Amino acid sequence: MKIHYNAPVILTFSLIAFAVMMLSTFTGGMTTTLLFTAWPSDLFNPLSYVRMFTHVLGHISWEHLFGNLTLILLIGPLLEEKYGSNTMLIMMTITALFTGIIVTFIIIVALFLGKEFLASFKPDTISQFAHILGGICGCIFGFIHTERKQRGRKS
Repeated sequence: MKIHYNAPVILTFSLIAFAVMMLSTFTGGMTTTLLFTAWPSDLFNPLSYVRMFTHVLGHISWEHLFGNLTLILLIGPLLEEKYGSNTMLIMMTITALFTGIIVTFIIIVALFLGKEFLASFKPDTISQFAHILGGICGCIFGFIHTERKQRGRKS
């Protein structure tokens, strides 16, 4: 019986995620917080852009890691064999980017809306509800505009 490294992208990803968890265990979670989470994000911090891709390697616990790896190692090699290593790597990279952006976007929206809602109870002359509604309208317009652009590309 010969061991064959038949799914290099999936197997390498899994080994790196395991190594990240080992490193996180030895550093008390500091490395995961610093390099392998999508949050916190700061547009002026270059690490935020790195974490948009590396957050997929970070896990909060061994159970979390093993739960994810069970599915990845079960399905991943089959997909990599069917679609190829390059395609798999591209799909994983795009997925990491989009999940990093969406997670960051949702947290920023929640923090902005929460801050403005709490501030609306302060006696001042600022219209926090205008900020809230402006933020909601901006999100809706952004999604509509993006959807129209995507429909235009498909035609």
